[in-house]
Amino acid sequence: GWFVNELLTAGINRLAIIADEVHWLGAPEFSNAMAEKYEYRLGLTATPVRNFDIEGTNRILAYFGGITYNYPISKAIEDGVLTPYFYKIYEGKLNSRELDEYKKLTKKYVRYSHFPKEKYRDLTGIILAKRAKIIKKAECKVTVFREILMKLKAEDKLKLLLVYCEDNRQIQEFRPVLDEFGVESRIVNE
Repeated sequence: GWFVNELLTAGINRLAIIADEVHWLGAPEFSNAMAEKYEYRLGLTATPVRNFDIEGTNRILAYFGGITYNYPISKAIEDGVLTPYFYKIYEGKLNSRELDEYKKLTKKYVRYSHFPKEKYRDLTGIILAKRAKIIKKAECKVTVFREILMKLKAEDKLKLLLVYCEDNRQIQEFRPVLDEFGVESRIVNE
């Protein structure tokens, strides 16, 4: 934006860039932030590889000089800086409207993915993002969330929770479920 343009044209020497969640810079709309004028560069991310975007991933790795330090989750848990956790996948089914839209976007993606990448890269990225949003906001998540809370309560493990939601609408859908189980909740926006 404006601040970056002012900084880069101010005649200041020896600039540094520190980018948190650096994987976002691989997206075409953000990649202009990777200006050559930055002499020192540090990119931080837990996910350096951008799903379905090898070109964006390569831009980031080339700009920041590759991955210079890797701190795996297993090591962070072993070192006591990350709480041990279990990763469980709960399945849900898209409703007919969501499934129809998902199928349409998939067909569109397949059609455009055969064209030259540079011409259609933005479009295919948008299609994949829209498709991912369908999954993130699927109506069935409320039902699955209720099932998870029932299981935790039955096992007397319903103590403290962190619940990440896609947007404010989803927060409003999940809150009544928390109320059903007597879970006091607070909303923290990033």
